[in-house]
Amino acid sequence: MPLAIRAGSLIDGTSQPPRRNVLILIEQNRFTVVAPEAEATIPSGFEVVDASRYTVLPGLIDCHLHLVGSGDPRDGAFGVAEFARSIPATTLACYKNALRD
Repeated sequence: MPLAIRAGSLIDGTSQPPRRNVLILIEQNRFTVVAPEAEATIPSGFEVVDASRYTVLPGLIDCHLHLVGSGDPRDGAFGVAEFARSIPATTLACYKNALRD
């Protein structure tokens, strides 16, 4: 579904100052319009995300993770078990989790 984002502020990664009150249109995973909201309209059929009180940063990815826990909720990650293992055993578990992630 095509997406329209009303951005209160847009940091576009070009080293330019943030742009205010921007309309972003996305179709088939491509930005088709990035323009001041006053100069653009939202076509019918677009899902609208109102981020007019927020800053939008396209492409920002959260790449942080914790290797001690496997991420499986049944694993008891971040419980006491990790501290009861030896350092080599914990290191090997982290290595295994890193390969999987």
